[in-house]
Amino acid sequence: MLQDLSPDGIDVYFENAGGSVWHAVLPLLNRYARVPVCGLIALYNGVPQTGRDWLGDTMLAVLRRSLLIRGFIYSEFVSDYYDEFLDEVGP
Repeated sequence: MLQDLSPDGIDVYFENAGGSVWHAVLPLLNRYARVPVCGLIALYNGVPQTGRDWLGDTMLAVLRRSLLIRGFIYSEFVSDYYDEFLDEVGP
């Protein structure tokens, strides 16, 4: 079904889930796709991933498709944007 919704593949995927969602998206990522990683909810409770080699599958796809993957977390930006954030969402 996901492939039907993205017949030309995926250029940008915001990763926040991991697990089965990541495995569904990974084969659809185009060469040079960009993947900002903000979280991996599927791994938060320490539940092991079974039936797939998550790291092996991921790294092989990164290599073959020249993917750009960058992790980030909100705390990197707090000092620069917190006041602006409060001004915008406060009202």
